[in-house]
Amino acid sequence: MKKIMILLVAILGFAASAKAQDDSKMAAGLNFNVGVGDSYTNFGLGAKYQYRFASHWRAEASFNYYFKKDFVNMWDFNLDAHYLIPVKGVTIYPLAGLTLRGTKVSVSVGDDDYYFGTISASETNIGINYGAGVEFPVTDAIKLNFEAKGVTCGGGWGTRGVFSIGAAYCF
Repeated sequence: MKKIMILLVAILGFAASAKAQDDSKMAAGLNFNVGVGDSYTNFGLGAKYQYRFASHWRAEASFNYYFKKDFVNMWDFNLDAHYLIPVKGVTIYPLAGLTLRGTKVSVSVGDDDYYFGTISASETNIGINYGAGVEFPVTDAIKLNFEAKGVTCGGGWGTRGVFSIGAAYCF
């Protein structure tokens, strides 16, 4: 009888956790990004955390690092709001938010015979994000997404487009 009770409790616990994943409020994931703008394109990786605070609203915090290309590398930290619109098994969302973007330019001066050092300059700017995305559930706990957004900041880099492909684990 004790084994049957333990089995019953385990089954009920599993069923409750499966239902909790259907109604998940949080997700964490990774992105592959392509940043484009003014004939400058670079690739990056990012991490994100999402929290659904109402039936159609979700907040997302993300950090992206763009790999060095042509002496320039970038990073950005974003706080975005998504309005979730379920459509036939997928979710479409417009987004808006704030960004903090850092840009660093580093150039080595010299040649094979004489190395004089590295000259670098950096700037950090605050800006806004706007765009849209779509996410596809793979399982109750895993979802894939595609997102396109514009990032407008002050400074010399102005507006850039960022295209992301990502996956997230829901909990």
